[in-house]
Amino acid sequence: MSQLHVRNHRSGLREKARQAKIFLLLHEMIEPRVNKEDRIVDVHGNAATVDER
Repeated sequence: MSQLHVRNHRSGLREKARQAKIFLLLHEMIEPRVNKEDRIVDVHGNAATVDER
């Protein structure tokens, strides 16, 4: 393996780690604002597709 390959791979991993930290920070900022009752929303009767999510 070349040094360039390893360096690029490490750089990619660092970028993904940075994005994950930002995502978790945003998630922690938003989570307390959501009421427990509002987390699961009923699907209206005219929905085109309904799944188990």
